[in-house]
Amino acid sequence: MKAGWRVRSHWQTEIPVRAGLYLFAGKDVPPSYVITLKQALDSVDLSPVYSTGYREYYDEMVRTRRGFRGFKFAKDQTFVLVVGRAP
Repeated sequence: MKAGWRVRSHWQTEIPVRAGLYLFAGKDVPPSYVITLKQALDSVDLSPVYSTGYREYYDEMVRTRRGFRGFKFAKDQTFVLVVGRAP
């Protein structure tokens, strides 16, 4: 909380996640701190799979693909960092 980040964690998801690290930004142009997070992860060789516009993608998939399971963002959430299972 010192850095001013409010962190919400979910220890397990029903969505099968492949091994790896994934950073999904809610908007096509994410806030600068999301880009800073990606750069920080890259700098320590933890380069995540990175995608922007996830909120719109999620909404579209829910509308068009029956049974779609994804990471639903909270109203004020700007990104999600997903840690997949160990290889």
